[in-house]
Amino acid sequence: MTGAAADYIAAGSGAALVFAGSHDIFAAVNGQAGGVLSIVGFAAGSDVLQLQGYGANAVANALASAVVGGGSTILTLSDATRMVLYGVTHLTAASFI
Repeated sequence: MTGAAADYIAAGSGAALVFAGSHDIFAAVNGQAGGVLSIVGFAAGSDVLQLQGYGANAVANALASAVVGGGSTILTLSDATRMVLYGVTHLTAASFI
């Protein structure tokens, strides 16, 4: 999937490869996911990640799970959902809403 701008993409139980446009929201919903959302072109400061239903410490837990390697970051959420951000090697809480 490719988006030009301001798209909302929600992770599901399968695998998806998406290409970020600008000002995109990439979401995971606890209990409805468990798949792999691979994102190419994620731009911090423009695109954001949204974690729904993962609890008060969702962002801190996601950042703690981050594995950086090969020029990418992989986040593993509590329901086994994985978000792979290709080309992203530094992620902060500012990248979440």
